[in-house]
Amino acid sequence: MSINFEIKNLAEAPECYSQVTSLIEKTFNYDKDFKVAIDFYPLLNTQNHPHCYVLLDENKVIGHIGVKYRFFKINNKFHPVAFLGGICIEPSYQGKGYFNFFFTSVLQKSSPVAVYFLWSHLLRLYQNFGFYPAFELLEYELDAQLEFTPQPYEKVQLKKLEEKDFEQIKKLYESQLNKKLHLYRSDTDWKEISEITSASLFIKRNSHQVIDSYFIKNKGQDLTDIVHEYFFQTKDEALHIAQQGKLWLSAADTKRLSEFNPSIYYASVIKIGDIKLYNNFLKALGFQQLEVKSVNNAQQTVDIHFENQDISLPIQDFLNGIWGPGYFPDINREKIPNIYICGLDSI
Repeated sequence: MSINFEIKNLAEAPECYSQVTSLIEKTFNYDKDFKVAIDFYPLLNTQNHPHCYVLLDENKVIGHIGVKYRFFKINNKFHPVAFLGGICIEPSYQGKGYFNFFFTSVLQKSSPVAVYFLWSHLLRLYQNFGFYPAFELLEYELDAQLEFTPQPYEKVQLKKLEEKDFEQIKKLYESQLNKKLHLYRSDTDWKEISEITSASLFIKRNSHQVIDSYFIKNKGQDLTDIVHEYFFQTKDEALHIAQQGKLWLSAADTKRLSEFNPSIYYASVIKIGDIKLYNNFLKALGFQQLEVKSVNNAQQTVDIHFENQDISLPIQDFLNGIWGPGYFPDINREKIPNIYICGLDSI
């Protein structure tokens, strides 16, 4: 099929920006009380426009795919990943093969990364491009009648914090990296996520008026009443936070809520990127005896080398065995950090 549509990025076609935000809000059935320009500021802000791709029928935007490059930092080395978001096609153009052309083109244009991430319920669609659901997400929704000591959290805006308080939030975020792996946040990343004003930050101070616990709840219409970032140290803090809505918890932090049973979901839909970068990422995390040799997306299989054996597996089984849910029992995960992507970082 011949497709004569043009692909540009928003840096090349800044006049298309308002069409893009309108199209995303229309195709996502966005509530009028929310704005994608706010909820997905890191993806759609001007600095990222070179990575926001539009599909054009003459001067009309009929599709958009945004790419946000981020890093995991392990032992002072950076491992690149790519988040895909704001993915849409004008409804009247759907079902005609244009998305396949557009999505494939954007993947080909993207820079080499270890892993691609996106968030969608259209699993069969994205499986055609090598994406599969993976990563373990634990969701706690506790009984409101539980007894615990209420904690003095106050609601504030991240972007309006005094500098010393902002730096303390950063410090608490980074202090968790020895037990669970968050995305690296540069000063630019922190500035960008602070513009997501649809998210609510709650802080607790100690007797010296220093912030010693926080949590972030809500983000646009997708994360309403969900706590998707937190730092707590005591059980009362954990219980207080878990009472504020659904709590998305890392497996590294379940000790404080060990008597409760979470619901387990897939956290994301992912694709193995550049094989060399992916293997570097695995080894940095502690998968020393595991190496990916090749990926066959047509056959939906991956060939790996593990403990002196060559093994072929379905891609879905391999990703779940490494990232969960359904970890491989033969791999000792004691020293492997849990990966937890906070809601402010997801797109």
